Amino acid sequence: MTLAEIRAEVESRGYDYISDSRLNLWIKQGYRWVCALEPWPFLETTVTGAAPLNISDLSQVLHVSYDDEVLRGADYRDIRDMDPNLDDTGDPVMWYLEGDTIKTWPDSTETLTVRYVRKPPELSSDSSTPLLPDAHHPLLVDYAVMAGLKDNDEYDQAQGLRAVIDAQVQDLRDQILVRNYQNPQQIVQTRHPDDYIA
Repeated sequence: MTLAEIRAEVESRGYDYISDSRLNLWIKQGYRWVCALEPWPFLETTVTGAAPLNISDLSQVLHVSYDDEVLRGADYRDIRDMDPNLDDTGDPVMWYLEGDTIKTWPDSTETLTVRYVRKPPELSSDSSTPLLPDAHHPLLVDYAVMAGLKDNDEYDQAQGLRAVIDAQVQDLRDQILVRNYQNPQQIVQTRHPDDYIA
């Protein structure tokens, strides 16, 4: 769905008297909110460039390498403790962030490959489409309707809709983040918990 189509859905739920700019604001708030909840795979991308490498849409770094070498992430303060003047040079072994710029230690101009989670691009026009998978665009409709309910001081209804939105977000997590069943991250109990007490 495009921004215009999402807005039309919100209008069809009784908010056709609200200006397009205000509805767009609510939809965009919902989009930014859901994108910030997790390092979603639909926001992952890769960039390559010489260090120091500025990434304007950087949210979270997943992996940094050069050639066949994987660099270990470090805190800027730890790097300063090892090299107070940040003047060591050579083959990099670590990377650290300074704002949205990935720098290496020791300092180098090696070509880095960075896998990262990006900030979602703005929904800047009616034809803009959220990166959120199509099946989950109704979540943005519900978020905007919830904002409308709060705007009308209908807090009980907004709270009820928030429970629906939270369930939709959990469904999104289950469908997108829990896909590796070969190496599960939790143990599933198949019997009653009391059966495990010695």
